[in-house]
Amino acid sequence: MTLASGDDVELRKLTRYRLGVPAFFSWLDQRGLSQQGEGTTRDISAGGVFLFANTLPPVGSAIRFEISLPPLPGAVRSLRIEAEGRVLRIEPAAGGKGRSGFAAVSEGFVLEEVKVDSETESRF
Repeated sequence: MTLASGDDVELRKLTRYRLGVPAFFSWLDQRGLSQQGEGTTRDISAGGVFLFANTLPPVGSAIRFEISLPPLPGAVRSLRIEAEGRVLRIEPAAGGKGRSGFAAVSEGFVLEEVKVDSETESRF
């Protein structure tokens, strides 16, 4: 198959959903010390996530992340996604503009209901 210049080829097997919600993550640094960061999702899928963040874990790092989904209007509970994965790539801010971020892949996740008033509590 020949592609015209500028054509994008989608190689992903899982659908990505654009979603900008708070996320927390942690990993062990090269000394074995726990490091933490927070950011905002750019998109998520059943196989991973892309997060915008000021703190970027190294490529290849094992990572735990927690994503808080906002409650529906009038709901007393919201949802939290918890997963473990690996940092696949880092995307620095282009030309010093925009936001840096990273992609992490995961084999699965846990979806948990939480009370709206405890939504901001992190498990890390």
